[in-house]
Amino acid sequence: MKKMEKIIHTLTWWASCIGQVALFGAMAIVVANILLRLVWRPIPGTVELTEIFGAILLAMGISYCALQDGHISVNFVVEKLSAKKRALINGFTSFVSFILLSALAVRIIIYATSLMTRGATTSHLGIPTFWVAFLVSFGFVMLAMVLLLDLIKKITIIAGKESENN
Repeated sequence: MKKMEKIIHTLTWWASCIGQVALFGAMAIVVANILLRLVWRPIPGTVELTEIFGAILLAMGISYCALQDGHISVNFVVEKLSAKKRALINGFTSFVSFILLSALAVRIIIYATSLMTRGATTSHLGIPTFWVAFLVSFGFVMLAMVLLLDLIKKITIIAGKESENN
């Protein structure tokens, strides 16, 4: 369990680093576009590049955010329950989310493969789009792995082998 947790933590951390680079890229291209618009002319394809960077940022950062419990959750009803009941509800939520995200990741891989086969590119700059779809799929696979890890932790709490604070 600890080895799986370490692998998932390392992969999500590296994915978040890629997301941070994408955020920097999006900010740099927008700022450069604004400055160049003032003195010369705008950068062609700024919208396309910003959309690509945004997709990468979201897909690569979401799993690390989930691993750190950084998502907003409304649990004022659930927090009044016992630890085992909380673990049961949160485990069920993690299970359903894991199934949905796994299916979504598979569908995105199929979509990315079709983009690659067709040779789809962005309209203005002609950047191949399949690799962005593969990165998005990888981000969802990582989020699914974080949810699976959370589900395993909740099962150990329900089984009474671990406390909720661990």
